[in-house]
Amino acid sequence: MVESLYDVAIIGGGPAGLSIGAELSKKGHKVLVIEKGDIGETDRSWIVPGSIIAKLDPEVQKFAYNGVTRFLEYTPGLEIKWDAVAPWESGSEWKRYPFIKQEGILKYWAEIIRQNHSKVIDKCAYLDYNLTDDMVTVRTICLQGDAVSTDYKARLLIDASGYDSEIAKKNKVSREDYFWWSVYGYEIAFSDIGQLKHPGNLGNMQVGDYMLWQSFQDIPMDSATTLSQLRPIMEYEVLDEKTVFVFILYFCENKIEKDFMKNQFNYILQNEASIRSFRQGKLTKERFGWYPSNGLSQKNALDRVAFVGDSGCWTIPAGWGMSFILNNYQLYAENISKALICNELDQKTLNAAATFQIKEKYEIVMDKLVLHFLAFAIPEQIDKFTKIVMDNFGGERLEIMFCLQMTEQQSIETLKVLLKEFHLSELAAVLKNESDYHLFLDVAEEFVKTAVVDAVREMFGKKAEEGGFEFLKEFVQGDK
Repeated sequence: MVESLYDVAIIGGGPAGLSIGAELSKKGHKVLVIEKGDIGETDRSWIVPGSIIAKLDPEVQKFAYNGVTRFLEYTPGLEIKWDAVAPWESGSEWKRYPFIKQEGILKYWAEIIRQNHSKVIDKCAYLDYNLTDDMVTVRTICLQGDAVSTDYKARLLIDASGYDSEIAKKNKVSREDYFWWSVYGYEIAFSDIGQLKHPGNLGNMQVGDYMLWQSFQDIPMDSATTLSQLRPIMEYEVLDEKTVFVFILYFCENKIEKDFMKNQFNYILQNEASIRSFRQGKLTKERFGWYPSNGLSQKNALDRVAFVGDSGCWTIPAGWGMSFILNNYQLYAENISKALICNELDQKTLNAAATFQIKEKYEIVMDKLVLHFLAFAIPEQIDKFTKIVMDNFGGERLEIMFCLQMTEQQSIETLKVLLKEFHLSELAAVLKNESDYHLFLDVAEEFVKTAVVDAVREMFGKKAEEGGFEFLKEFVQGDK
């Protein structure tokens, strides 16, 4: 069976596909969204900077609630116990990091699409697509009833199917340079959240608390194991008066299997002494996901095919995709609408449509360097990193580095201190190959200027003299 022509066919009914589809339908374009599951169902949990929420339409703002008012950090054995009030902008209506009502916001966007005489089809799986000079034909199959196969025709195909995109695989879109956040946890319900205790004598829990980083003391894990070798950290956020979302996360070059994460989570929940109070609650909603990271990789469109959301690595290195989507879906839809009106849907035009509001370039490069460190450093090095930052700048700097936005001056100050405190041998263990060394040099060239460039040259001088990478010799000599 063949359906009538659409302006845009979107594969995937998550936040990227539905938000962009809703905006395009508002502009009068005929939109089709194909979702293999049920619209509104998600395994994800989202938290977004208030500065982003403040710029959204009031109808979208309604799906933001409560939010982080305190960040906490606990590292057993190092006496690092941080309880800091978040430094939100004074005078701002959104003085926090709000949580998002996941199911509600997805259903809201889907309803907008339907109200604008476009179509959202759930329980329908993408099978393949074919491209002609002026048309994309998408083949699907219904996942209920008689399992009818249907072809849909559209002028443009937008892939919002996620990190494991079949469309990306078909077109050999590279994921080799990606790193991955792997997350697994549960929402846990309690009769009274105020009776729960934070570890490290940080006090009772309250709505708005977020444990930014908790390492373990009672879990029998090899101390030489790196995060990239499957050593997780734990975080949790107090959603409301009766609910805490507790999760573990990994950051490494490969996605961690869900079953492995689930077993690790259950073991930690049952055996880690510092979180024993969590065992009083009832596990309710399972939450898990995989988030691509390591740079801005969105410029990968093809003729009449665009990639958005996790399919296009819509994220910043140390950030989450939902923040990126909410910050950019309207701008992206505006650019795609212009391309549709002009009927200019070639690769160059679609890539040009990917013009985003993002962090400053120097901050993106700094984020990448920090994440490389998290992926490959052993726990002792990570603890040392945490202690150095806190001793020199206080806990607020960690909060800004991982959750907010660092100024250029803050980035320079932080990197200078880290370069001074870490030996070459420690950095060499973290920077694994030539591309990693280039990343480190990018940091110096992008925003650290002469003072730290000289420190980097001195640090890498020995490596070059000992027969290291050829490009290091040129850099040390000042030619690059």
